[in-house]
Amino acid sequence: MARIAPLRPVPAPIPALEMNLPSTPSGFRQKVERLVRSAAQSLGLQFSPWDGPMTPPSADGAVNGFPVRLLGPLSEDSPRVEVWAGLSPALDLGLHVAKRGGLSLIAESFRQQSDFELEYEVEADDHARAEALLVPDVQSWLREVHGWMNDEGHWLVLQGSTDAGFVALPKVERVTHWVHRAAGISALVREIAREVPPASALAGHARCWAALADRLQLEASRTPLLLEGKVGDIALSARAARTAADTYEITVHASFPASLGIDLSVQRAGMIDKLRTVFVRDIELGDKAFDSAHSIRAGQRDVARRVLGAEARALLTKLGGQGLEPVLEDAGVTFSRASGALAPEAWCGAIEDAIRLAARVWESFSRPPSQGPYR
Repeated sequence: MARIAPLRPVPAPIPALEMNLPSTPSGFRQKVERLVRSAAQSLGLQFSPWDGPMTPPSADGAVNGFPVRLLGPLSEDSPRVEVWAGLSPALDLGLHVAKRGGLSLIAESFRQQSDFELEYEVEADDHARAEALLVPDVQSWLREVHGWMNDEGHWLVLQGSTDAGFVALPKVERVTHWVHRAAGISALVREIAREVPPASALAGHARCWAALADRLQLEASRTPLLLEGKVGDIALSARAARTAADTYEITVHASFPASLGIDLSVQRAGMIDKLRTVFVRDIELGDKAFDSAHSIRAGQRDVARRVLGAEARALLTKLGGQGLEPVLEDAGVTFSRASGALAPEAWCGAIEDAIRLAARVWESFSRPPSQGPYR
């Protein structure tokens, strides 16, 4: 794994608190709203005001390409701002890292643990994979901010204070400073995760996807298992997402450069679809086997017939025969199944078939009708 540069030293301290006059409930609410709104404007986030007494102001959006969220305090008794920085895409470790309580800390001190694990409880499907992710820089961050972390992201709390009726909220500059640092940690974790070994259930998939990435010049990640990039006009995204301990679902998207704009929907026909055709007739292509097995709808029937040429129909039939239930729509082709539904090599073949299908449909759509249907 490439060496990760150490985190930059923390800049000169930012004034931590903004002291306020003795507060009333309505005055406190106004201060909280002003603080979160100002931070949102500074960071380019979407601000949401109070929505009843139990939903404080918040700000959502992205900083440096990573999702972030600010949540203001509910009451003067706990004048703190919560900061969340997400990981996109989410990890697949079943990770949960949180500071230990007193009794847990005492119990763990009798076991052989690292200093970090004495202070923090680390849960994951595979502890070795979690250790590979929690490098010293990540450990230092969690200790510094007393934060916690899971597959989706990490949290920290910026604490204010209350003293004799005086409420001190965190200053805007302090909030924005820590949001930027949190987004930086998300970028660091994302870079480290790419080289963390894949889940054991996905080891064969990872090898096959890496070979496919080399051949098609795509980007691949081992944690989470991810394959993305462009093949000609088609944008590919394939990902294995954790659904439970050691259980994963693979989703494949092969997207067109632009929407077809014809309200296209082609999918395997279920019982509801067959009943619906009694009242709303599907498009028929003249291919009896394909027509009977699929529900075909579109706002522009002539264009739908043109794009569903013989090779497109054959690829849809092949993918459906593997139990992948492909759906072809204006945006592209999509399917999703449990990772164990196919062997790793068969998944690689299905990914390539999705790319071919999207390419054939787009080529037929882009060709003027006068040149005849795609064969």
